[in-house]
Amino acid sequence: MISYDGLFRLLKKNDIKKSELTKKIGISSRTIAKLSKGEKVADNVILRLCDFFDCKSEDIFVEKSDNAVLQILREETAGGSFYSDCMEVAFEQWNEREHILSSIERIPTVTGERYI
Repeated sequence: MISYDGLFRLLKKNDIKKSELTKKIGISSRTIAKLSKGEKVADNVILRLCDFFDCKSEDIFVEKSDNAVLQILREETAGGSFYSDCMEVAFEQWNEREHILSSIERIPTVTGERYI
């Protein structure tokens, strides 16, 4: 689900009606209806809105999840740090595992190799 609360706050702050917005930036009333329902709209609509209000897309909309855990993860990953931190930890663990496996001596057995 998408929340366009930021857009509606900008409209109110600038005293612009939805019908006026359709004329000013050249979008259809159907697009305005989609925005009101929290439905996805084309990227070029978001770009037009950002140009019109001189703002970032984050000021126009945010993605919301019905699942609270997914929403928390989405908010944490918005800055990119959560994902990069996870990747860094995974990489460190992989290198540590490879180092441990390479240092273990293997001895031959009847059925194959065995670790000491």
